[in-house]
Amino acid sequence: MTRLDAGPRHRDVLGSDVIVRRGVLNLMTSGAGIAHSEYSVGDDAVPLDALQLWVALPESRRDGAQAFERHEDLPVVDLGGGARATVVVGAFGGASSPATMYTPIAGVEVNIPAEASITLPLEPAWEYALVDAEGAPGAAPTRFGHVVGHGDERAPAPPLPAVRLTRRRRRP
Repeated sequence: MTRLDAGPRHRDVLGSDVIVRRGVLNLMTSGAGIAHSEYSVGDDAVPLDALQLWVALPESRRDGAQAFERHEDLPVVDLGGGARATVVVGAFGGASSPATMYTPIAGVEVNIPAEASITLPLEPAWEYALVDAEGAPGAAPTRFGHVVGHGDERAPAPPLPAVRLTRRRRRP
């Protein structure tokens, strides 16, 4: 059983103090600048299941105020065949995230059962990237358009840094 007060913790100069949890969006907008910390709470090891993205703000918002939002109820799109998509930021499949975004981007977690065959409702004018968050890399072949002059091989992902993560000793 996972304790609700254990796990990575986010704190910032705006007074935000939250535990990072799977399925919950924490969105921090730096604006003219923000200070924050993220560290593990408690002495026991806890599983970490999170994704952190950094998105450049447009010039019109770059020097604005700092902000922090937390969204625990994100819209879900039924893709058929047992597959579903959680709209984290932006819009996808007719659903829109409640998150404030200043850059036209969509962030979606897609869960597809094994052996399911689905069609994703993608916008033709957008570029897309897929990241396999579970399973062996390359377990599900994904095909993108041919890049002229690149050849037939897939561009390899950069290697993960050779570092060992250790728990910080902090007061709660």
